[in-house]
Amino acid sequence: MRTLLAGILTVLLNLFAAQSSIAQTPADTAQPVIVYIETNPWLMVIGSDSPQFALYADGTVIFRTSEGYRRSKLDDEQRAEIEGAIELNGLEPYTEYLTASDQPSSIIYDFREKRAVWAYGAVSRWRNAPSGDDPLLRMIKVLREFRVTDAEPWIPDFIEVMIWPYEYAPEESIVWQRDWPGINDARTVRRGNSFSIFFPSAHSEELFAFLGTRRERGAVEIDGQKWAVSLRYPFPGEEQWSQPSASD
Repeated sequence: MRTLLAGILTVLLNLFAAQSSIAQTPADTAQPVIVYIETNPWLMVIGSDSPQFALYADGTVIFRTSEGYRRSKLDDEQRAEIEGAIELNGLEPYTEYLTASDQPSSIIYDFREKRAVWAYGAVSRWRNAPSGDDPLLRMIKVLREFRVTDAEPWIPDFIEVMIWPYEYAPEESIVWQRDWPGINDARTVRRGNSFSIFFPSAHSEELFAFLGTRRERGAVEIDGQKWAVSLRYPFPGEEQWSQPSASD
């Protein structure tokens, strides 16, 4: 665990020194200002978490709610309020609120100052209560609870379908449609023996219905091979903070 965290800290410290090695997704080249991510230690693909909150240079904001993602355009006053609430200068790159393993982490990226901080266990129900005011916890609360009344539902133009080999699947496979994007599609990104296929969200209901027919221990057959599958929403400009999400 400590070795993993040391590696994560290295990534954070070098994040803004060089461009990410992840291939740019079809999302676009939007410029992020503040991004907040909560990691799920039980994801099928560790590190593939989509943000909870993302503010962009044009005032666009995308945030997660219990009913899905929402998008809005902030006015100058709204934007100044959220930007003024986030100040990473003076904070340690890594703060541990809990020593137990397999807890969520909170990551804040501030592209204005080219800084990032990582808080382990900050949103865990078992975290240690800090004494007095904690500026990092306060900022996390602002970002994870952000809401505006005029927001509209948001879904990206493409859904990322992450696949990796599952030849030993003990149950029957379901077969990927021939006319859907596959391994050789121009948008597909390869990472070792794993791939990210970008599926048009205009046909997302077809994709969800198809995956809903898969047995618990069954695979998805694509181009004659058996694959395990996990989905995620790619965010605009995420190549500026993302690392490869599928295992090499």
